[in-house]
Amino acid sequence: HALELMADAQDYAHHSDRSEIQTSDLLLAVEMKKEDASMMAGSECEPALLELSQQVNRRPLPPIPTHCYGGVLLPSAEHQLTSRTFDVV
Repeated sequence: HALELMADAQDYAHHSDRSEIQTSDLLLAVEMKKEDASMMAGSECEPALLELSQQVNRRPLPPIPTHCYGGVLLPSAEHQLTSRTFDVV
């Protein structure tokens, strides 16, 4: 654990164009390690997010329009990137 913190602190020092580790680098490494651990453990709002995602996913997708070619609805020719953007004189 200590070696990981020292390696992270060295990375932060290197990113700041310093060759030696300062106290602030080590404190930042500890803080980031705590945040990583808390993110891995899950959050308090996880059940609420799960319920919300289930509600959203219960709604059916809109049907594919029948006038689509092969199921893909393309914009009008003037708005397509493959349309000609110049005139030959």
